[in-house]
Amino acid sequence: MSNTSTSKVKSRRSTFTSNLWKQQGMKTNDERKELDAKRRKVDAAKSPQSDPMGQPRNEEEQHGMPNFEPQNFHLLHLIGVPPPMGHLSSPVSTSDPSEAIAMHWNNMYNSQQRRDKTTFSRKNWTRNKTCSNRSPRQPHKNEDDSDRTSPKKQMYVEPSLEEAKVQKRAHSEFYSAAYSAAASFYHQNFSSDLVTYQPYQLLYAPQQLQVKRKPKPVATWDDVRMYNPADRFLAKAHMLHITETPKELLTGGQWDKLSKAVWDKFITNQQSEALFRKKMAVWKNLFLGVKSFCHRWGLYLVGSTMTGLATDLSDVDMCLLVRQTEIDQRHEAVFYLREIQRNLWEYIENPQLILAKVPILKFCDVQEGIEIDLNCNNAVGIRNTHLMYCYTRLDWRVRPLVLVVKLWAQKYGINDAKNMTLSSYSYTLMVINYLQCGVEPAALPSLQMLYPEKFNAHSFIPNIDIHEELPVYESSNKQTLGELFQGFMEYYATRFDYANTAVSVRTGSVRPIEDCRRARTFKNDPHQWRFICVEEPFELTNTARSVHEPLAFDRIKSVFVKSWLHLQSKMDLTSLFVGIE
Repeated sequence: MSNTSTSKVKSRRSTFTSNLWKQQGMKTNDERKELDAKRRKVDAAKSPQSDPMGQPRNEEEQHGMPNFEPQNFHLLHLIGVPPPMGHLSSPVSTSDPSEAIAMHWNNMYNSQQRRDKTTFSRKNWTRNKTCSNRSPRQPHKNEDDSDRTSPKKQMYVEPSLEEAKVQKRAHSEFYSAAYSAAASFYHQNFSSDLVTYQPYQLLYAPQQLQVKRKPKPVATWDDVRMYNPADRFLAKAHMLHITETPKELLTGGQWDKLSKAVWDKFITNQQSEALFRKKMAVWKNLFLGVKSFCHRWGLYLVGSTMTGLATDLSDVDMCLLVRQTEIDQRHEAVFYLREIQRNLWEYIENPQLILAKVPILKFCDVQEGIEIDLNCNNAVGIRNTHLMYCYTRLDWRVRPLVLVVKLWAQKYGINDAKNMTLSSYSYTLMVINYLQCGVEPAALPSLQMLYPEKFNAHSFIPNIDIHEELPVYESSNKQTLGELFQGFMEYYATRFDYANTAVSVRTGSVRPIEDCRRARTFKNDPHQWRFICVEEPFELTNTARSVHEPLAFDRIKSVFVKSWLHLQSKMDLTSLFVGIE
C-alpha cells in the first residue's frame, strides 16, 4: 500500500472517531485544548501574583511557611496539637483531656481516610489529563493502531512550572487551614485564654510560646500532649499488681500449707506497680521518638510485662511494627533496627544488634536504665501477649502457677533457651495446657476455639486490644493452688508422653507429633519436633525446639521427677527452692 493510501485511511479513521465522540457528547482533541487553555487563564487570573523565581508571596511565606509534609507533623507534639488529619470535629464534653484528644484524633483520622480516596481518584484524573495534553484513550489524528497503545506516549508528563506553583499553593493553604482548625479545637475545649498563633509558629517555634492561663487552667500543655497507648495502660497499673488474697485460697484441707506457700512466693516476686509505671514511661518516650521520624511505624510493648507474669528482674520486650505483612528478617529487619539505633541515639545507650533468626536490638533506656529487647515486625509476639493476658484473666490461679513455675525453672537452670533448655514462654504454654487437659474437670477452655475471630494468625494488629476483657468464665474445677502445683510436676514427670504427643494450647489438648510436623505454615520445620514439643498457638512451630540434645532433655525431665517426689513426700515449697538432691 502506498503512502498516499495509508494517509487516507488514517484521515478517515480520525474523522470517524471525531464524529463518534460528538455523538456521545465528548470533546474532540482541538476542543479539549481550547478548554484547557481557557481554564489556565482563569486560574492564573484568580491566583495571587507570585514571583517567577519562587520568592515569598506574602508575609507568612516570608516567615518560613513549611511545606506541610507528614515528617513535620511530629513537631506539633511538643505543644500538644495533633496533626491535621481532617476537618475540625464538634466540641467534646469531657473532663479528661486524654480522652478528648483520642476522640478528636479518631474523628480526624476517619475524615482523612475518606479524603484520601477522593484525592486519589482526582489525581488519576489529573494525570490522565496531563498525558500529552489529552486523554490516553484519545487517538491522535496522525497515529495508527500500534502507536495508540504505545507506553511512551502514555507516560506521565511533569506539570509546568506554573502548574506546580499552583498545586503547591493550594497544598499549603489547605494544611494551613487544617492547622488553624486543630489549634482552635483546644482553644474551644480547654482554655479560652490561649493565644492564637500562625501555623509556622506552631511548627517551628514551640519553645517561644507564651500561654496566658487562668488561675486554675482546664489543662496544661503537658496534659494535652499526643495520646499514645502507654497512657491507657498506666491507668490500669493497679490492676496488674495483686495485693488481696482470694477467698478460695485456703479450704481447710491438706493442701493449705502448700497453697499458702505458692501464693506468698507469687506475691513476693510479682512485678511491682512502680516498676510497671516506669516501663510505661519508657514505652511512651520511645513511642514518641519513633513517631518523630516515621509516623507510620508502631511500637508495641509485649511479653510478660503486659500479661502480668513478670518479675522485677524480667526484661522488656518490644516490637517495632513497620507494616502488616511479613518482612525479610535477615536483611530488611536489620535495616529498620539500624534506623532505630541511628535516630533514637538520645533515648538509648549501649545498643547491641544481635543477628539471630529474629534480629534483636538490645539497649538500655537512658531515663530509667531498663534493659530492652527490640525486634522488628515479629507480630506473633503481639498476638500471643493478647492471648496469654486473656488466659490470666479467666482464672485467678493461672498467674501464681505460671510465675512460681518460672521461678522454679530458673532455680534449677532449665529456663534458658540459649543453653538448650526451655524458655519462659514454653513453660507458660505448658502450665495453661495442663489446666486445659491435665486436670479433671478442665480448669481452662481453649480461647482460640471459643473466639476464633479474636485469636487467629491473620487478625489485624491495630485492632488487637491486649488488655481486652472477655466474658466471665466459671470453671467447674475447684482444686486448690497447692494441689495444682504438685499435679503440674506429676503430669510432666510421669503422665505426659514426650515421644508421641505435643502440647497444644490452641486446641486445648495434646496433639500427635506427626500432625504438628505436617502443619503447613510459613515458619514450621518438620525437623524441629524432636524431644519436647510445645506448639506455638499462631505460627504452629515448636517453641521448645531449643532442646535438641538428648542430654538436655534428660536433665529437664529429671528435675521434674525429683521435684514431684520431693513435694509428694514433704509438701514443702521452701525446701524445694533451697535445693533437691
